[in-house]
Amino acid sequence: SETKYSLFSAIIANIWYGVPFFAIMLLAALQSIPLELYEAAEIDGAGYFSKLFKITIPYIKPTIINTILIRTLWIMNYPQIIYGMTGGGPANSSNILAVHMINKITKAMNFGEGAAIGVIIIAILFTYILIYLTLTRGKDLTF
Repeated sequence: SETKYSLFSAIIANIWYGVPFFAIMLLAALQSIPLELYEAAEIDGAGYFSKLFKITIPYIKPTIINTILIRTLWIMNYPQIIYGMTGGGPANSSNILAVHMINKITKAMNFGEGAAIGVIIIAILFTYILIYLTLTRGKDLTF
């Protein structure tokens, strides 16, 4: 019922909802790293942080990039947590575009505006994907 806490509580719920997906993806990526890399690094005298920043993080970087991208798309396209918790309220304090679109279609019965908001969401996500993939593209993404 407090406007200053409504969006924060929805964000915490969304983070809690997404933790298992991140955990499974990162665990799968970590299990795919060959142990020989760590053994060779130990023979060369590498420490913990050196192995972390020179082997582990570069090896799982593509998984991290794809997981963040997918999770961002899911949050934008599946507003069920925010809609279920607050419905965009109180006083529109937790209203995001997807919830606004749902409210336009279901409560105001304004299908044209709802469809227009959907097209805007698609344009925003497409722009986000292009910018995100351009910024995260690098020579060290593939092995």
